[in-house]
Amino acid sequence: MDAAPSPALFFGDASAAPWSIRLAARNGARGIDRVYGLALGVDLFGVVTLDVSWGRAGTAGRMMRLAFADEAEAMAEARRRLARRATAKRRIGAAYVAAG
Repeated sequence: MDAAPSPALFFGDASAAPWSIRLAARNGARGIDRVYGLALGVDLFGVVTLDVSWGRAGTAGRMMRLAFADEAEAMAEARRRLARRATAKRRIGAAYVAAG
């Protein structure tokens, strides 16, 4: 499956909090083995958070937590980030697909 996932696939009309998605981009010929994850949730203080994780598969990778005033802002950022992942085939030579 080389087609990148459409952000619409993951953001129907459902309320988001909490949810997560994990994507992987692999191309053995080019040495590409990347993972990318998004997780939306609410912390103990009621702040909506979006955890973004990325890196080479099998490594600790990196993680960044973003805070938002409301769920709509967090979903807009998640959509923007997934749209960027959808262009990976052209940019890095391997499309991101949903990973288990």
